Amino acid sequence: VPDPALFTAHHLDRLLRAAGITIGGKPTAEYHQPTTAGHLLHTHHSAPLTKIITHLHDVSDNHEAESLYRLLGVRAKQDPATAIRAHWTQRGLDLPSLRLVDGSGLGRANTISAHDLARLQFVVRKGPQGQLYHDSLLVRMDGALHFKPGAMSGIQTFTGFINSASGHEFAFALLYNHAPNRQATSPWTTQLLQSINAPQPQ
Repeated sequence: VPDPALFTAHHLDRLLRAAGITIGGKPTAEYHQPTTAGHLLHTHHSAPLTKIITHLHDVSDNHEAESLYRLLGVRAKQDPATAIRAHWTQRGLDLPSLRLVDGSGLGRANTISAHDLARLQFVVRKGPQGQLYHDSLLVRMDGALHFKPGAMSGIQTFTGFINSASGHEFAFALLYNHAPNRQATSPWTTQLLQSINAPQPQ
């Protein structure tokens, strides 16, 4: 939302007019420090971050992802991409292939290798929020597969964790570039993941 205050004023204007309250002029938004104490009309709290991330993993909302990305920059008081790289460097993870130009992943200039993305999953899983992250992912294959898919024109990605039949958990990342369509890659992806989870012959 480019102008949150004007957005709010616009919708408040609509609600008041719908209720039969006469208003003169069009909604506007001014930014200044109030000179007198105001009256609190309403307080709105967002959902907990864990619920936001779980929802994001479920629906891949680009606006949600971009908002979280920019919030990281605001909290760190620096460019979001710089803040993210600094965080993972501090955690001992160097990501030489990573390039971030936005938080939604829509920018064609965003890059990361499958190897670095899989390493990132591994470090996250071993970290203090590893279980929360794991539980926020989509679940398939009777709970053996926890993953996040992603797609845009000619690109498909899958990353997360899969349990082998022996009980070992593996971090993985599959990235397809120039894929003609989902039907071309889906059978191969399914076969690969199922082969990891399948019991091995004695």
